[in-house]
Amino acid sequence: MKHLLPYGNHADYSIAILARKSAMDLPLMLRHITPYFHDKDIVIFDLAENDVKKTPIKLVREYIDELLPELNGLYTKYLYVCDSTYFKELTGLKKVTSAYGYVYDCKKEGFEHFKVVLGINPKTLYYDPSLKDKIKQGISALNDHKVDAYIPVGTGVINSASYPSTNKSIKQQLESLHKYEILTCDIEAFSLSHLHAKIGTIAFAWDRHNGTAFTVDYKESISSTALKYHGLPIINVAVRKLLKDFFLSILNKYAEPS
Repeated sequence: MKHLLPYGNHADYSIAILARKSAMDLPLMLRHITPYFHDKDIVIFDLAENDVKKTPIKLVREYIDELLPELNGLYTKYLYVCDSTYFKELTGLKKVTSAYGYVYDCKKEGFEHFKVVLGINPKTLYYDPSLKDKIKQGISALNDHKVDAYIPVGTGVINSASYPSTNKSIKQQLESLHKYEILTCDIEAFSLSHLHAKIGTIAFAWDRHNGTAFTVDYKESISSTALKYHGLPIINVAVRKLLKDFFLSILNKYAEPS
């Protein structure tokens, strides 16, 4: 069991980075991992592995049973785990695809007080630099959790949403938007070219958590030739007129008198 101290000795180490032996490179960690942590009481431990591509679960469990008491003695609270096999064993999760950016409780009996965050082996950045975003995502969640500011991704995103589907309900929805001083608008089109874009769907929001959305030139289709578009671009004259009238009324509302 080897360890690194990227920022020297501390009375305790609230953050433990757990990494494969190939990533136990201090310059590598200082460049790609540790700078994103707000606190510097960090210790890095290597993970047990063998010559087999996938570390046997028996070895993983034995090493975790040895490692967690050591971390307890260092007053560690957070485990930033740069290996999916160890992460799954610590959290009890079966898949890790959607685990980035979340803070999980440790599921090991007697060590439930540890918080576990999925990381990335910094060595993989040589092959896929875009993984840097997942590194930042996980460490950002950990930083927020330490100061009681952590909100799980997707929590409280939408409080209310309406999806009118008839011309009458769309007209009523657009008329109701006049009571808001500020609106955001988002259009999904069929092409980046203005000649072929059309208006697939349009959405309006009056704050971060409430809004409405409806289709315009989008026509749902089950045709095999249209599946890759999830629908067909069919110009909807009636809804386009409703939108035109709405936007003109907004312009007239805020137009300076001549």
